[in-house]
Amino acid sequence: MDRPVAPLEGSSKITRRDHRLGTNHASRCTQSRLSRRNHVKQVKVLVIGAGPTGLGAAYQLNRHEGVDWLLCEQSTEIGGLSQSIIDDAGYTWDIGGHVWFSHYDVVSNLLAEILGSDGYYEHRRDAAIQYGSHWVPYPFQDHLQALPGDVRTECLAGLVEAAITAASGSQGPPENFSEYITAAFGIGITEAFMRPYNEKVWAHPLGDMSWSWIGERVSVPDPIAAIRNALGAPKDTEWGPNSTFVYPKSGGTGAFWDALANTLPQERIRLGARAVSIDRENKIVSFEDGATIGYEYLITTVPLDITARLIGDPSLIELTSGLSHSSVHVIGLGVDAAVGERLGDRCWMYFPDPELPFYRVTHFSHYSPANVPAGIDGSSLLIEVAESATMPVDTDDLVDRVIAGLVSAGVLENAEQVSHVWTHRAEYGYPTPTLNREEIVSLALAELGSANILSRGRFGAWRYEVGNMDHSFMQGYEAAARALTGCAEPTLGLDGDR
Repeated sequence: MDRPVAPLEGSSKITRRDHRLGTNHASRCTQSRLSRRNHVKQVKVLVIGAGPTGLGAAYQLNRHEGVDWLLCEQSTEIGGLSQSIIDDAGYTWDIGGHVWFSHYDVVSNLLAEILGSDGYYEHRRDAAIQYGSHWVPYPFQDHLQALPGDVRTECLAGLVEAAITAASGSQGPPENFSEYITAAFGIGITEAFMRPYNEKVWAHPLGDMSWSWIGERVSVPDPIAAIRNALGAPKDTEWGPNSTFVYPKSGGTGAFWDALANTLPQERIRLGARAVSIDRENKIVSFEDGATIGYEYLITTVPLDITARLIGDPSLIELTSGLSHSSVHVIGLGVDAAVGERLGDRCWMYFPDPELPFYRVTHFSHYSPANVPAGIDGSSLLIEVAESATMPVDTDDLVDRVIAGLVSAGVLENAEQVSHVWTHRAEYGYPTPTLNREEIVSLALAELGSANILSRGRFGAWRYEVGNMDHSFMQGYEAAARALTGCAEPTLGLDGDR
C-alpha cells in the first residue's frame, strides 16, 4: 500500500502561524537573524531556550519595567517540546500527548487570557488501558471490575496482601521503583499492568529507578474501595489533575506558546541563536553565529548534561553523565473517519502489551477537528514509542510495525485505513528518575547556582514530577523572580537566597 509520508524533522517545510494575530513567524525570524549579528555587550538576565520554561522566565522578566533581558532559542520556532507542527499535508501534530490543565492560578488565568473564552475546547478525560481483549478505564488499579474474573481475583488478592504486609510493618521501605509498585499494588496489578507498562514508557530497568517522584503521577488504590468497585459499586473516574482539560481550537498545543511569545517585545527574542559555549567565570555565552552575550544571571533550559558540556568543566560533565533519559518517536497517522467514529470520545489509550511497539495512542482529532486539514473527511492518531540507550528501537520498519500493531490491537480494521504518515523523534523525551538522580541534580544545580546559572525546566532540572507544561512554565517564572529578588522557588522546593 502506498501512503504519503511526511519527511522526517529537518527535511520538511513546516508552517507555523500566530493563531492570535493571523500572521506567521517569518518576519520575526528575519529580524532575529539580522539583529543577532550585532554584538550584545550585556544583559541582566539571559534566557536560553524558548520552550515553556524560557517563556515563563521571559513573561516574568517582562513584568518588571527597566530590566534588560534577552531570550535566545536555537530553533526557528517557539515552544520546544510543547510546540506544534503543521506538516506539508496540513495536519497539525504535537510532540507527544500534551493537554492543558494547571496546578497554578497564574497559568490558568494566562491560558484563558491568551486563548480567549472561545479559543479552546473543554474535554473530560476518557482514557483506557488495553488488557487482552478488554478495555479497562484509567486508572487501571481503580477499575478492576473491567478485568476477566480470574485476573480480577489475582489483582484483588495481591492488593489486599500488600495492604496487610504494609500494615504489619514487617518490611522496610522499597529500595527502588520495581519494589515500590509491588509493595503498593500487589503482585497481581504489578504483573498485569504496572510493570509491563512502565518498562515500555520509561525504556529503563525499573529496579534502577527511584520512587520518590510518584506524588500525583500514580493513583495508589484503597483496598476497600477496590473491592467495592470490583463488586459493582460506583466507580470514581475523576482521579488526577487531568481528569478535565482544555485544548486550543486551532494550532495545537503550540498555539498558546506562539501567542504568548507574541505578547513579548519581539526585539528581546532571538530565534536561530544556538549557544556553543558558556564562560561561567566571565559570565559570557557564545553563539554559533559568533555573537557573544554577557549576563548577570543566566537561566538555561537546555538539558542539564548539555549545559555541563557547554561550560566544559570536566568534573561537571562527569557528574551529569550519570543522568539518564529516554527518547520518544512520535508517529502521526491520518486515518479514515470511521476510525474516529469508532473511538468516539476516547481521548487516549495505554498499551502495556510488550508485543506492541507503542505505549500510548492519542485520538488526536478528537482534541480538535482542526488537527485534520480542512476538506479531509478523516481522523488522526498520535502514537508514541519510547527508546533509550538500554532499550534501543529499530527504526527501519517502525511505522509498518506501529500500523500492524494498531490493527492487532483493534484500533484499526486494516492498514488501508491509513492515508497519511508523519514522524518525529524527540531525543530528550522523559528525564528518568534513576536512583542517583537526586544526588546528581542537587549537586549540579547548587554548583551552577553559585555562578548565577539557574538550570530549570523539564530537562534543565531533570525532574519528571514537575515537568508538565504548567510546571515548566512556573520553573522559569520563579527562576526569573529569583534572579531579580532572590525569592524562593516553590515548584522545585528551593529556598530563597536573599
